[in-house]
Amino acid sequence: MGTHEAARGGRVAAATALTRAVAFAGVGGVCAACVAQPPGVGGRPASASAPLDWKSLESGVLTEHVQLTSREQFVKAGESYFSPDGAWVVFQAVPVPAGGAEADPFYSMYVMKLVREGDRIVGAESPILISPPGSANTCGWFHPTLPGVVLLGSTIDRPKTDQKAGFQVGMRKYVWLFPDEMEVCERFVPEVAAAMGSPASMWADDRRATMVAPVFSRPQYDAECSYSSDGRFVLYAHVRPQKAEERADADIWIYDTRTRRHHPIVVADGYDGGPFFSPDGRRICYRSDRKLNDQLQIFVADLRFDDEGVPVGIEREYAITDNEAVNWAPYFHPSGKFLVYGTSQVSHSNYEVFAVELDAATLAADSPARPAAKSLRSARLTSADGADVLPVFDPTGTWMMWTGQRGPRAEGEQRPSSQLWAARFNASGVRWAK
Repeated sequence: MGTHEAARGGRVAAATALTRAVAFAGVGGVCAACVAQPPGVGGRPASASAPLDWKSLESGVLTEHVQLTSREQFVKAGESYFSPDGAWVVFQAVPVPAGGAEADPFYSMYVMKLVREGDRIVGAESPILISPPGSANTCGWFHPTLPGVVLLGSTIDRPKTDQKAGFQVGMRKYVWLFPDEMEVCERFVPEVAAAMGSPASMWADDRRATMVAPVFSRPQYDAECSYSSDGRFVLYAHVRPQKAEERADADIWIYDTRTRRHHPIVVADGYDGGPFFSPDGRRICYRSDRKLNDQLQIFVADLRFDDEGVPVGIEREYAITDNEAVNWAPYFHPSGKFLVYGTSQVSHSNYEVFAVELDAATLAADSPARPAAKSLRSARLTSADGADVLPVFDPTGTWMMWTGQRGPRAEGEQRPSSQLWAARFNASGVRWAK
């Protein structure tokens, strides 16, 4: 195969993987902070071949696996995050419709209390719907200091179908939409507040107690949001009005809830999104289609602060991955020493969770001649036939939660549906390698 054909073949494989990735969490064409895979994509179909023994293969790092949501509850569920005390999770899901009706094309947002036996997660209580009926929702996040307050991206009402903004891989039919109606919103959840010792009466006159309300309003799509550790700053993705090489493009911004000012943080061609603050608040991680080649890569950037301590830009950006795979959904371990992400590195037909070390010396030496992405140590964490994506940690760093296709198959479906999973995480068991 010639050089041109090899390059084209790699791009086609990446485009196929990205289309699959985009479809999983972007149900109905609505983007999530971290993209995932649709039913029927993301793992080997049922066959005569023996399934992977993932409990054994993962035992050095992940143990005491537990499935938190089921196909009986949800057609699919994903993109989940822990509350500051580790007692609750917020997640998006498509509920199983009643009476054989067609499933909703958009994600709803839920919170759910975890069931524990000692320090072990053994299940979850009934989910609580917190988003408006018919709305499209993505990227839930708990407020770090106000019990019961949840941040989320929501259209509030049903989004219109003639969206002009979207991310499309080549000429493929699937379009990853960015609804203009999508806003960064908040919702107060009395059940969560009460469980954390905060009386619901203190929110009686707040409109967030009964409905989803925008934190701010800007033209175009705004979502993929999370708070800083003190709750002052909201990190989010904003789709710019103009496209980059005919592609819808998003940049990363920070909203200061005290001054109500918006600060552009990462402004570059190529879709930058899914950002999170590092545990110390000095960095952010995110994924980007910076090369405009349909291959998402993981980035970390050192924030730049003004004299008042407000993050107003970045000092330095590091490419953490640079390969032929689709890499996305990065998330910091509470130690700040490494992050986890989903990737098609093993196969473009499946996704697994990997970890990558953020070695200080390697990042400091990062340069075109010595790219950090080629020297940082990484490790594979999951090994299952179905997709494993959207990994996050609880506040202690001892439990990892993710979206997996490894449960029982529903009748008539080729693969297990995407549902929430959790397992005890053993950082000392990670086998790092370059």
